[in-house]
Amino acid sequence: MALTPEILTITAVNMGRRAATSDTGFLLGGSVNTRWDLRFNPLISYQSGAPFNITTGDDPYGTTLFTARPGVAVDPTWPGLIQTPYGLLDPNPIPGETVLGRNAGRGPAQISVNLGVSKTVPERAPSTAASARLR
Repeated sequence: MALTPEILTITAVNMGRRAATSDTGFLLGGSVNTRWDLRFNPLISYQSGAPFNITTGDDPYGTTLFTARPGVAVDPTWPGLIQTPYGLLDPNPIPGETVLGRNAGRGPAQISVNLGVSKTVPERAPSTAASARLR
């Protein structure tokens, strides 16, 4: 697997949180048998939001990769800054400006609640009158 540095002046490959998994999650399930052969199967799952990369969509480094990340603004009076939940971001960072870290975004959490209900119905043996008709 070939890894390309995002910023050519920094030869180390950018490292960060894995994007494929979330940090926190749990799964709770069970089976409850009741009278009349009714069975309830609850299942509750939770998964925290998965990280994602915030990019500008530009290729300022000429790598043909449109994965450049925005700079973290230190001067709020700088023109062209964008206010986001992650702070003031600079879509056109200058060399030496700190860029937003890899996978700095966090997606929404997912919660799932399911309930399965089943009933066991016994198979009845055919009556003697029905068996006589089948012969």
